[in-house]
Amino acid sequence: MKITLAQLKPTASVSENTALIIEAMKESSAGAVVFPEGMLSGYEVNNKNWLKNLSFSELKESAERIGDLAKQKQIDVIFGSAWQLNGAWSNCGLYINSIGELSHVYSKINLATMDKPYFKAGNSLPVFKFNGITAGIQICREVRYPEQWRFLAIRGAKIFFHLNNAQKPTDTIWEHLLISRAYENQSFVISVNAVSSTQTLPSFIIDPDGNVLVKTNPKKDELTTIDIQLSNLKSNFLSQRREDIINVAEYPFR
Repeated sequence: MKITLAQLKPTASVSENTALIIEAMKESSAGAVVFPEGMLSGYEVNNKNWLKNLSFSELKESAERIGDLAKQKQIDVIFGSAWQLNGAWSNCGLYINSIGELSHVYSKINLATMDKPYFKAGNSLPVFKFNGITAGIQICREVRYPEQWRFLAIRGAKIFFHLNNAQKPTDTIWEHLLISRAYENQSFVISVNAVSSTQTLPSFIIDPDGNVLVKTNPKKDELTTIDIQLSNLKSNFLSQRREDIINVAEYPFR
């Protein structure tokens, strides 16, 4: 399965971000393209008027344009965006499939401090089908919460899409966390970070054995395509966990 990491810098303009997404989709030779957190809407958490000036109708129209191209090219697209769910803004990961449908929306459940003034936290950890494979989405700091990833793995997730916008120089430690999330859950981790001049954390593709297959230059726009080998998926260690002592599946997530 060929996947393109679209490591780009979201702007404050939905129209500019839409153009960046569409350009990357056109350039990619893969069957799937994955973008960072906030790629469509921007991630302007330092602007207190950000969401007041953001048009949900414009976001929906842009998602439809992305869906039209996804259908035309028969590719899957995953990207982050502010999105309205039940009338409230959420920090979301969106999946548009190869027939152009917005088929999955994940609302970040573990909001960062900078998120909280703007977004309502999600309350579920759903999985979805991605090219016939069970997958899950996690966003940015949720890499710090391994129980969320394990819950998704128990639900069958074999690919984790980690949409990131980690800007602190100290966030470079997250590389080790991402390797752990892949290794302990015996799944692929596709982590795409946003470009920044202060950025020290690259984007990654990590296989189920914890091997780093892709590691980007974090300070530059970059499209990186790789063919991941799904034959490397396994569950031999995951299946040996002691459910009689700790049963993560009992967590109150749906």
